[in-house]
This record gives sequence, structure tokens and C-alpha cells, in this order.
Amino acid sequence: MSLDLNLLKNYLLQNIISQKKSIEMDEPLFSTGFIDSFGTLDLIFFLNAQFGTSIEYYEIVDNNVDSLNDLVKLIQSKLLTSKPL
Repeated sequence: MSLDLNLLKNYLLQNIISQKKSIEMDEPLFSTGFIDSFGTLDLIFFLNAQFGTSIEYYEIVDNNVDSLNDLVKLIQSKLLTSKPL
């Protein structure tokens, strides 16, 4: 499955970061508090369901994922290592 960046941005803006109108690719999202721990869990459930990944909470927190660029890199690495059924 490929990564649809617009789908990801729209999900974030509509469901997790509703106080913003847009997101820049390098804008800090987690360290600024735009995405809190509950939002992180919500995002993980979305990513795993939408893109067929198996991202864990610690992979975002421990790897200092903070921006949309960082999220895209994480998702792409998961997509590359996932095996099709």
C-alpha cells in the first residue's frame, strides 16, 4: 500500500489537530503539544488501519518523531519492511 500524504494531513487536521488550518512538513507536532499522548494513540490506530502498518507507540516516542516529515519516514520504512499477504 502506498502513502497518501493528503489523507494523512486531512486526518490529522480533522481529528487530532483541529486548532490548526494547515500543517507544514517540518513543523513540530508532538513537542509543541499539538499531538498529545491520546492523539498519538489515535494516530497509531489510524496509520495501522489505513496503511496496513504495525507502528507501536514507542516507535514514535523513542525515535523522536516530531514532524510530518518524520511520520512519513517512519510509515515508509514500515511499508518497505512489511510483507504482503
